[in-house]
Amino acid sequence: KYKMPISIRPMCFMVQCINELPRYKDKSDSLYRRQLIIPFGKCFTGAERKYIKDDYLSRQDVLEYVLYRVLHMPDYYELSEPAACKRLLEEYKEYNDPVRAFLNETLEAANWDFLPAPFLYDAYKGWVAENCPSGKMTGKNMFYADVMEAVKNNPDWYWPVDAKGKKMDVRVGNKITMDVLEPLYLQYGLAYTWADRFQNPTVLSSSKYTGLLRKIPRIKPNTNSPTNTGEDAKD
Repeated sequence: KYKMPISIRPMCFMVQCINELPRYKDKSDSLYRRQLIIPFGKCFTGAERKYIKDDYLSRQDVLEYVLYRVLHMPDYYELSEPAACKRLLEEYKEYNDPVRAFLNETLEAANWDFLPAPFLYDAYKGWVAENCPSGKMTGKNMFYADVMEAVKNNPDWYWPVDAKGKKMDVRVGNKITMDVLEPLYLQYGLAYTWADRFQNPTVLSSSKYTGLLRKIPRIKPNTNSPTNTGEDAKD
C-alpha cells in the first residue's frame, strides 16, 4: 500500500552525560547560548546500592509518583542558569577556542587603545609558542574571523566594520595615542618595524590598519606625538 508522507517537527530536549568537554569547530555564540553545561562536583563510588534499582524502580507507588509528577509538572520553556553553570561555560569557551583564551589573557595587559591586526597576530603566535607549543596554529584569516566573533559582546573592545560587515581601516590620528610602550611587544619579542626617538617599539610602520579598537580610550592623546599625523580613526 502507498503511504502518504507525514511532516515531523522534533521538539526534543537532549541531555548528554560526558566525562570531558567536547571540542567543536563552531566557536560562535549561537552554539554557546544553546548549551547549558552542568558541573558535577561529587563522585559517588564504593559499594553499589542495588536496592535502588531492584526495589525502588520496580515499586508501583514509586512509578505512580513519577508519572504524577510528569503529568502535573508546569511547562518550562527556559532552563535556569546557575552561577556555577555560567562560570563553566566561560571556561569552556576558552577550552574550545584558543583565540578567545589568548584575547582574555592579553587584552587586559594591552596599553594601546588600538591593536593592529598584524601586530595582534604576531602576539598570538608568541602566545601559542609559550602556552601551546604542540598545538596547531590558527591561520591568519581564520584568526581574524575568530577575534571578530570573540569580541562581539566584549564591553571594552571592538573590531570596526562598515554596514556590510567589511573590516574598516583605522588611521592613527588625534583620537588614538600609541606613543607609549606596549607590553605585548616586549612579552612576546615581536619582530616588527617600529621606531621612535627613544628606540621604543611605539610607532607603527604604517599609519593605517584594521584591528581591535578600545571603546573608551585609556590613554590621553598626545598632539605632539609623531604618531598623530594621520586622520582620525574611522569609527
